[in-house]
Amino acid sequence: MKIKKIFVALFLSLSLLITLAGCGKGLEPTVKEGSFNFSVTYEVDGVQETVSGVFVCEFEEVVNVLDGSYIKWNSYVQDAALANRLEENRGYLLLKTCDDGNVYLDVNLSAEYFMGDPSYVDTDTFEPILDISPRLLMEYSQAKGAELEAWWSDDAAVLESYGVKVVSYEYDAPIKNTYK
Repeated sequence: MKIKKIFVALFLSLSLLITLAGCGKGLEPTVKEGSFNFSVTYEVDGVQETVSGVFVCEFEEVVNVLDGSYIKWNSYVQDAALANRLEENRGYLLLKTCDDGNVYLDVNLSAEYFMGDPSYVDTDTFEPILDISPRLLMEYSQAKGAELEAWWSDDAAVLESYGVKVVSYEYDAPIKNTYK
C-alpha cells in the first residue's frame, strides 16, 4: 500500500514538473504585433457620428494549461480617450433611454481575430472562422435588493425604435499569421 502511495505521488510530481517545464509548449506567432484601423459610423435620432481609431495587438506569451495552450495577447486602442470610453461602459455609450436603459456600441475588437490566432482561423485556408462587426447593445438594469441585474438585447427592431443604428463600418483585414 505504501508503494502505491509513493508511485502516485511520484507520478503526480512528474506530471507537474513536465507541465511547468514547458513540455508540449504551444507555438509562438511569426508576426508578434500589428496595428489595425477601424471606423464605425452610427446614427442616433438621425444624427450620424463616426468612431475611428487604431487597434494595436502585441504577443505577450503562450500560456500552458492542462488541456493544451493558448496565446495571450496584449491589445489596446491607441487613442487613450477613445479607449477609456470604449472600455468604461461595456462599449461606447450612445444613448440613455427614458425607460432606464442604455444603448452601447460594441466595436467588437479582438486581438485573436486580427492577429490570425489559430483558435480563430481555419487551419487549412488560414481564413478567419468568424467575421467581426460592430453591434448595438441595449442594457436594462433593475435594482433587486442589493444586487443589480442587467439584460442585454441586440434586437434591431428594438434598437431602431430608439432611433439608433449602425450605418457603416470598415476594419482592416486580419493578418494571415503562422506559428512556430
